[in-house]
Amino acid sequence: MNIKFIDKETIYAISSILGSLALVVISKVFGLLVNNTILFISIILLKSFFISRANSKLISFICSSIFTIYLLIEFDIQYSIIIILLYAFTYYTRTADELNSKYLDEMQYTIWDLTEDVLFIKDLNLRYIQINKAMERFFKLNRNDIIGKTDSEIFDKKIAKVYNETDLEVFNTRTKVSIFEETEVSGVVNQMMTIKQPLIDHENNIYGVFGISRNITEIYEIKKQLEENNELLENILHYVPNPIFIKDLNSFYVRANKAFCDIHELSEKEIIGKSDYDLFPKVIADKFNTFDKEVSDTGKVMINRTTTKIKGKVIHAIDTKAPVYDKNGEVTHIIGIVQDLSLYKNLESKILENQKMSSIKNLASTIAHDLNNILSSSLGYASLMRSIEENEEKISYIDNILNASKQASDLINRLMIFTKQYPDKLVSLNLNDIVTNIYNLIKPSINNKITVITDLQEIPNIDGDLSKINQVIMNLLVNAVEAIYSDGRIYINSSVIEIHDFSRFKYIPNDLKPGKFVVISIRDTGIGIPESTINRIFEPFFTTKNEENRKGTGLGLSIVYGIVLNHYGLISLESVEGEGTLFEVFFPVGSLTTSNNHDRYSLIYGKGNILCIDDEQIIHDLLMTTLTKLGYTKLTAYSGEDGVEIYSVNFKEIDCVILDFSMPGINGIETFKKLKEINPDVKVILSTGYGAKVDIDKLLKEGIANFLPKPYTVKDLSYKLDLLISS
Repeated sequence: MNIKFIDKETIYAISSILGSLALVVISKVFGLLVNNTILFISIILLKSFFISRANSKLISFICSSIFTIYLLIEFDIQYSIIIILLYAFTYYTRTADELNSKYLDEMQYTIWDLTEDVLFIKDLNLRYIQINKAMERFFKLNRNDIIGKTDSEIFDKKIAKVYNETDLEVFNTRTKVSIFEETEVSGVVNQMMTIKQPLIDHENNIYGVFGISRNITEIYEIKKQLEENNELLENILHYVPNPIFIKDLNSFYVRANKAFCDIHELSEKEIIGKSDYDLFPKVIADKFNTFDKEVSDTGKVMINRTTTKIKGKVIHAIDTKAPVYDKNGEVTHIIGIVQDLSLYKNLESKILENQKMSSIKNLASTIAHDLNNILSSSLGYASLMRSIEENEEKISYIDNILNASKQASDLINRLMIFTKQYPDKLVSLNLNDIVTNIYNLIKPSINNKITVITDLQEIPNIDGDLSKINQVIMNLLVNAVEAIYSDGRIYINSSVIEIHDFSRFKYIPNDLKPGKFVVISIRDTGIGIPESTINRIFEPFFTTKNEENRKGTGLGLSIVYGIVLNHYGLISLESVEGEGTLFEVFFPVGSLTTSNNHDRYSLIYGKGNILCIDDEQIIHDLLMTTLTKLGYTKLTAYSGEDGVEIYSVNFKEIDCVILDFSMPGINGIETFKKLKEINPDVKVILSTGYGAKVDIDKLLKEGIANFLPKPYTVKDLSYKLDLLISS
């Protein structure tokens, strides 16, 4: 397949024939002027010029024949032989050249058609004058559908416009032009890369444009996938919650993700180029640089636990650093991931605090139980002595014993409030009323330099024990007053909020449900609480009132803590030393509508058989004397097992059981269940000083007839017995 142009070869062929004829005429003219040798040489040169320009064997043969015949006629035979030999040599040389040229042409056009890239040539009118087979295959067109046509006659307007504009750019700039475009063929979109080159002749004139197009769809898709993967990796780096950074071997930051930037309150642009010495104290920066050098030198992953302060915030973290290698296996960078342990530290602190408070509660409950047993005996015997003594002086001594015992009992009750999980008596209460009453009660004792500002919003009632809630408000108000040494302010506010997330609270009751809570906040502008002691503020017997005129028992806030949690409430504390303290208590909105009050009662005598189940001898001795004094008969059991056995034999004669809650072996609850199996109508008074584990409402629903907390008086006991036996 040859490329045909207009052709210079045709012109040369015509010129060769005309030139040969002209030489005959010229030779005649020159023959008159010069000798034969000069004429012979001239003819040979002119013949060689014209014949060498002719591309046709026929033209060459015609021209050579004209010259040969003429020379045989005009010259001697020796010249003719020489000319024939020279012609034969010339013909042989030309034939060999033609064969080589033909072989080269065929090889070039074989390559032209074998290539998978689209090849084409256009003329100055932007018409296709040559294409290869790859172009036919790609566009699914025949050669005749393309040759002689322009792009606008073959393709749609949009792509034709792009092709034409780039062709004109090639012509105008006389330089190579590269373009990337989408080409749709039979509904399939292909990504094409095309390079166009101007065709320039030996006179430096452009006579066309040559183009080569390659289908790079597969490469484009791979590149697109790589870009998407890179974008995904960038997003992972950017949005992962752990701070991540990359440093060079000089420990300068070259990348940082959003979490790392947020910690330092800088943008990535501001961090890049900085070192640890720009972000951390020198001591910490030295340590980090040492880690970096060890990673780069050893090629090992390094894990270190660090504590540093950034923007005033202490951060406990685990830093993991690893080397980044190039394709030659050389370390080029260091990547680091920071695991912030602050949240875990806070959770750990909360767990330890709860464990500590739980241990203290258990200890306090045990102490309260034992002391109540002792005080029950003291109060019981003292009250019996008081009832039979007639000597005024002795009565006064007994009263002193009773008063002292009652004070001790009050102290233990306050301790039991801290340990107890359930309130005694729930009624519907309005916290605004309680705050107002308590404030009016202590108002006369408040320093006139202290200003109290109240903002009590309209709030719903809560369900609570009136005396306990009074104690909460009283303690918090008194603490606020005592925190202000001279002049200052106390702010008391009430409101209603919804709480769904309890994570900000340090102490959370079990089974607390989200919902609406009534909030009482009491803020003072006093001395505040030192940071070193704020975590111990709710511990029993811990007090910050060390001045001589401000001594405290250390039970006030621990009791507040216990009461609030017993009411399924929450408590929060904020304090800055030298600026003041804010306490907030949160109680769930209540559901009760009436308030219950119980009347005081007098000593009541009676008759009946009472089974006393208790592991303490001192309690049995007291009950023997007391019950006998009240007119009852006592049966004695020192364990739950003994009590069940005695009851199983005598349950028809037993009118009531006084049952201790905490005993070795089977406890009071298990004993009660066994008694109920014997007699479903058994009447049981549960008595204990171990308040932390007793759910009174639940036990009453299960069939416990009444509850008698230790220490109790003879009047309390007589009333409970009369209530059960008479009914």
